[in-house]
This record gives sequence, structure tokens and C-alpha cells, in this order.
Amino acid sequence: MWEFYLPTRIIFGRESLNRLGIEIKSLGEPVLLVTGKKAIRDSGILDRVNRILNKEKIACVVYDRVSPEPDTEVVDRGVTFARQNRCKVVVGIGGGSAIDVAKAIAGLGLEENFASVAEYLEGEGTKRLSSYGLPFIAIPTTAGTGAEVARNAVIINKPTRSKRSFRSNYLFARIAIIDPTLTINLPQKITASSGVDTLTHLVEGYVSRKANIMTDVLAIRGISLVGEALISVYNKGSDLEAREKMCLASLMGGVVLTNSGLGIAHGVSPFLGALHGIPHGVANGILLPRAIEFNLSSRIQKFKSVALALGEKIEGLPEEEAAYKALSAVERIVKELAIPRNLGEFGVKSEDLPELAKKSLTSNSTRGNPRQVTYEDLLEALRKIL
Repeated sequence: MWEFYLPTRIIFGRESLNRLGIEIKSLGEPVLLVTGKKAIRDSGILDRVNRILNKEKIACVVYDRVSPEPDTEVVDRGVTFARQNRCKVVVGIGGGSAIDVAKAIAGLGLEENFASVAEYLEGEGTKRLSSYGLPFIAIPTTAGTGAEVARNAVIINKPTRSKRSFRSNYLFARIAIIDPTLTINLPQKITASSGVDTLTHLVEGYVSRKANIMTDVLAIRGISLVGEALISVYNKGSDLEAREKMCLASLMGGVVLTNSGLGIAHGVSPFLGALHGIPHGVANGILLPRAIEFNLSSRIQKFKSVALALGEKIEGLPEEEAAYKALSAVERIVKELAIPRNLGEFGVKSEDLPELAKKSLTSNSTRGNPRQVTYEDLLEALRKIL
């Protein structure tokens, strides 16, 4: 038996952002627009959104306090801000962090006796949502996280030195608008790190314990799109066709991870962000090859399919050798994207590894890994990439 759930209406395509005003009109106003502190303004995307809203005479307030690694405080302040301004709809526009914060604000916008999102974090809080909050529209400007169709928001809890998911079926976006033209001006480093995040979602979701026939179809097609487009768009950011393929792959990755879960790379990477400030996509780029290496023996047939999807020639090879081609393909991609190869570059020391391993073992992603993981396994894997 398996389940597949996706309640979000998806609007995909070039210039689809122009639908925003019409979609908001069907949900209500005023609107809370949640975004980052700088990039959306500098890129001109915020001006474009404002013109669309002004054309429809839609009242809007902006909450632009989201950092790349958002914490509980920025969510809590956002909930207060939304209530003070009597907002009826939340729109999150930006990378995964902006969308996650917007998602959390929308989910908590109508909660009675609300104190902090920390009370709702997996593994730490005790509260759960029991109904929908404010209607939420997600508009990604990167091709990486798939947050626009995921049911979780990843938030740092500074007092506990952790990065956890606020997860609920009540957090799904009502509408996701994916416009590839919004990703055209992404810096090369962001293109690389977000693209590797997409690849990690797809590969880990494909081999996860909870994978099913629906997620398998989406994952293997998404991996193929990454193989076709990621290096191309990294080398030529203006390639709109490649940008479009990466946006589609990211969307597929979000659907996959929501329905199949992930694995040890995503079990460790949030804590590298919370404890050492390593950007999420970069952390996944360091971890994914070692996660594949650890899991190869448990999913030989699936890793053969990954290798084939990434363009490796495996015809006539013994099964295990063919599966190992998936590892060499991912290592090649990570190298071509100039992703750092080890944790030491970010100041991580050997004495930091026990805490990382201990916290990572508590992650739902680690529990979904296709091969059972122990504390010693995690410690050994971390030592290899130190």
C-alpha cells in the first residue's frame, strides 16, 4: 500500500507570474508579501510584483526580513506582523527560505493562543496544526528546494542549536506559480547550490524506503532533467530552456520528497546549516556522494537507473559496476559546479562531529534512508568529508 498527496494547484510556465493578481483576487486581501532582505529588490522582481498588484488595486504589505537561514524569531515576528495588518492572504516569493517562512506564517496566522513556531517543530515541540491557516501562494525564484509544493517549513531553533521541520498537511500552498523567467538572473553560485539541492531531493527520494511507483516516475524524469540542464545553466545563466528544465526538476523534487521522504544527506545537512552556517545546497553537494556510496549496495537496480538518467554508459557492465556509475556521475557534477569537497573549508573540526552525528540521527530523513544508519555510520561518513 502507498499514498500520494498533492493538494496544491500548480501554474507553470514563462511569464506565469502575471497570473498573480487574478489568483489573489479569488482569495482575498490585504496581502502579506514575504521575501528576503535584498535579492528580490535588486533583481527588479519586487517592482514587477508591485506593478501586477497595483494594476488589480490589491492592498499589500511587505515583510522582507527573511535571511538565508531563517529562525523561529523571524517567523514569530511575521505572524504578529500579519495579524497587525489584518492580512487575508500570504504570498511567499524567493528561495526556499522565503517560501518556508511565508508558509509557516500562513499556517500559524489563525492559530489561537499562538506563542512561537518553536512549539510546532518536529522532535522538539508538542503542538500540531488542526486546521488551515491563511491561504498561501508560493512563487519560487530559484530552482532548488521544491518548497512551493512541500508540506514542511525548515526553521532554525537557536536555543536548541537545531534546524527542524514544521510539518503539516495544512501547510501546503493553495497555489504555486513557477515562472522560469524569475530565475534568469540567479548568481552562478546560487544556481549551483540550488541545483545540487534539487538533485539530492530526487536521488534520495528515489531510493527512499517510502518511495512508490508515482514518486519513482517523477524522480527519474527529474534526475534526467538535471543531467540535461544543470551544467548548461551553470555555464550560461541566460539559457531559458535550461532554466525551465531546472524549474521543472525542482518542482518534481518537491513533490517527490513530500511523498517519499529523503535520506542521510538531508538528515545531516540541516544541522550543518544550524551549527556551522553551511548553505543548505552546498552541504548537500558535499554529502550526496557519500550518501550514495553508503546506500549503493541496498539499491543496486535504482542506482543503475540513476546512472542511466545522468547520461552514463552502462550497457554490458556488471550490475554493481553500473550502479557505481551513479556515484561517479554525481561526483563529476559536483566538481564541475565548484561545490566545496569537505567540511573543513567551513571551519568544522573533528570535535564537532559527535554532536553533528547525534543530532542527525534524530532526523526523519535519516530514518527514511534505504539502509539502516547508526551513530557510528554517521560519524564515519562525516570523518570522510571533514
